[in-house]
Amino acid sequence: MFQRTTKITRILKTATDKNRRSTETMLHCQTDDVPLEGNDVPDLQEANQQQERNGEQVKENVDQPHESISKPEEKKVKKSVVIPNNIVLSYYDVLIRESDVDLLEEPNWLNDQIIELAFEAFYRRDLQEDPRIQFISPSVSQMMKSGVDVDVGELINPHAEIIIIPINDHNVESQRAGGHHWSLLVMDKPHNSFWIYDSLNDWTSKSSNYPDAQRVANLLEKHFGWTFAEVVGASCRKQKNSYDCGCHVLSNAMEAVARFAPGRYHFDVIHPDDMRYYLKRLIQQLAHKGEH
Repeated sequence: MFQRTTKITRILKTATDKNRRSTETMLHCQTDDVPLEGNDVPDLQEANQQQERNGEQVKENVDQPHESISKPEEKKVKKSVVIPNNIVLSYYDVLIRESDVDLLEEPNWLNDQIIELAFEAFYRRDLQEDPRIQFISPSVSQMMKSGVDVDVGELINPHAEIIIIPINDHNVESQRAGGHHWSLLVMDKPHNSFWIYDSLNDWTSKSSNYPDAQRVANLLEKHFGWTFAEVVGASCRKQKNSYDCGCHVLSNAMEAVARFAPGRYHFDVIHPDDMRYYLKRLIQQLAHKGEH
């Protein structure tokens, strides 16, 4: 026999790496019939009959708070629906899921995971893990923007000459993921200078990312004992739409390495228009080779 009851499944999936800890919680319900077996049926029937004899309503926790029913058979069954989000690639400390790969289709913005993967692969494959170049992950950059309990000495490689930092305009006080624009801050340590690559804004007007870039620069200046150095706008390509800023950040990172360390490395700078295709191929290659 079938007994109508409520079944809610909460799925917690956690991806943790050295730079980021995030927890996503999904709670989904749909109506269906679920058979109950064994002692589940008589126990529920007995409890409901006792409640009815006492003139009370039987209540169960469902997706709407404390929905009341008078008879068990009037209750609609709630059955969880899980949307798969399988792991596609695990590359060092970067975990890529299907939902991340989906963002490589226009008109999506690139997220932290995709940008961190590109940095990681560029550093290890093209730059041969040269300690003179350091890439800061988006999650660490966000922490540096906050300026709270940040030990720069633990974040920065003392041998790094060029430090590349993605800057997002996400409010550091917000508890939600987000942001609307990516820019790139580059620290040229040998020349005590900071450069900002922005594909959308004219730096004569100092766009929304400028205060965050200057805040990170001030943090690094203090650590290295520099006098104040203003962040200067670098010449770069401008994006043609509202969603390719992440592609420009990755292309500008390659441009910056070629500019500040000329002749040291041999790699092709990927054009922003080709970046999504490049990233798809990169994920396929890394997954096929089983690199980690």
